[in-house]
Amino acid sequence: MADMHGESYLEVSLGALRENARAIVEYVQVPVIGVVKCDGYGMSLEAAAKAWVEAGAAMLGVSTPREALHLRRAGFDQEMLLLAPVADEGIFSDLLARNVIFTLSSLENAQNYVRWAAGKTVRVHVAVDTGMGRFGIPWQKTEALKELYAQKGFSFEGIFSHFAKAFEGEYSITKTQLERFLQVTDALRAAGCPIGIRHMANSNAALRFPQTRLDAV
Repeated sequence: MADMHGESYLEVSLGALRENARAIVEYVQVPVIGVVKCDGYGMSLEAAAKAWVEAGAAMLGVSTPREALHLRRAGFDQEMLLLAPVADEGIFSDLLARNVIFTLSSLENAQNYVRWAAGKTVRVHVAVDTGMGRFGIPWQKTEALKELYAQKGFSFEGIFSHFAKAFEGEYSITKTQLERFLQVTDALRAAGCPIGIRHMANSNAALRFPQTRLDAV
């Protein structure tokens, strides 16, 4: 929209936001991780988080420590997953004290977490790169993943990847990524690794391709 001075602004119906979130939770029929990164995609971090919580999301997802700490300080005590690794010890300690779930994306990452946790158990989800290219252990490196799961001091609660082109009309790239992810998770399970919940589907994949929903979206 534009006001009388020609400046653009966005008007958001928080009621519609809540109804949309509730519709998604009911539609996908698996637990939902309500991702509220980038200030709730421009709709307000707290408002978006509240919408997902009221809709029945199983967990909140954020992309930065600042977002996680902001929500904790605002009184959101729900399960919360930080979808990117942490490289700073002080920030890690603040997040650990607030029961935030961390992302593991490398062995070095894991070793840092163990050292910084000083004997406390760290709740984590493991990131696997199946083609997005952002971060995570490459899907071909099954042995590296097994080595990661052999590390002590962790509660392995989930494993995830991310689709690169689920918004496009063609399914082939999404299908390839899903097959890679399932190949990895099947191999890890066969090796006795406690992989926890599998989640990979972003909004486009979850709504368009039911086979991508797995254990959560």
